[in-house]
Amino acid sequence: MLYVLIRVFFWGIIFIVANNWIVKKSKMVNKKKLSIIAFALCMILASVSSLFPVENLLISFEKPEDVLKYSSNIRVLDTEEFVYGNDSCMLVYLKKYESGHSIIPKSTDGYKIPSLFSVRRTLQKIDDDGMFDVYNVVGTSDYYVIGRISSTEEVSIVDSNDYAVRFIDIWMNEEYSVILFGFIEHFTYDYYLVINGEIVELVQKDF
Repeated sequence: MLYVLIRVFFWGIIFIVANNWIVKKSKMVNKKKLSIIAFALCMILASVSSLFPVENLLISFEKPEDVLKYSSNIRVLDTEEFVYGNDSCMLVYLKKYESGHSIIPKSTDGYKIPSLFSVRRTLQKIDDDGMFDVYNVVGTSDYYVIGRISSTEEVSIVDSNDYAVRFIDIWMNEEYSVILFGFIEHFTYDYYLVINGEIVELVQKDF
């Protein structure tokens, strides 16, 4: 993916320049140790820089798929579903038995690369009912719910706004489970889910 390759290339050049300077200019005897330190520092900076996509200041993407092609190692997937909000979208994907999601912010110019601080978790629940999270795209009123439950039967899921929640079925080790997801219309902090007629309340926490 270009996102990683560009950073590796940039910090690789920085290391080469710094290493040449160490070899040619430094008067220290243990130049090998300095080279190792310089290499480690460049790797750390490369990792840190991946958390802050400076490209967002310069470019936008027409489609969320274009963001993923540029910034993610997500490629061929067994299942992928997009949910669109007002100022963002969420991708939910399956690859064999691995599942995940990515929330992609959107500006007036187009879609942007997600950063460490572009999304915050507002509600959560982890118990015998399953795993549930609600995320907010920072600076917007877009909220998404994502979760996973185990079940031995087909499920029906709606939220506290009486909107149907989408889901993907998974069979793994002869156990049926469901990944649920959706955009939340009119989010409030007393948001909850109704799964097969039973209310599943979520908890607000400081994250």
